[in-house]
Amino acid sequence: MQPKARGGQHHARVYHELPSANLLAVVDAGSGAVRPVGAPQLYNGVNGAPDGVHVLTQTLRPPFSHAVTYQRFGYDVDVLDVTTGKRTRIASLPLAERVPVRQ
Repeated sequence: MQPKARGGQHHARVYHELPSANLLAVVDAGSGAVRPVGAPQLYNGVNGAPDGVHVLTQTLRPPFSHAVTYQRFGYDVDVLDVTTGKRTRIASLPLAERVPVRQ
C-alpha cells in the first residue's frame, strides 16, 4: 500500500505509524491460545496490573515532529481491560516541541 503524498505532515504520520504499530494479545499459558486485545496502536509503554485484567498503556499520537525525539511526542495514557478491550482515558499529553531545557 503506497500512501498518496499530501505534504510533510502526512509523510511524517505515515512514516511513524505504519512500521511501529503493535497489537496486544493475551496468551493462555496452558493451551498457548492467543487472543488479540483491541486494535494495533503505537504503544510507548504497557504495564500490567497485579489483578491480571488491567494494563496501563501509553500510546503515541499525532502530530509527530522531526524537531524532537519520540519521547516528546504527544501521548495518551489509558487503562485497558484485557477481558473486554474497553479503554478508559486517564490523561492526554500534547506534543512537547517548545519546552525549555535547563542545564
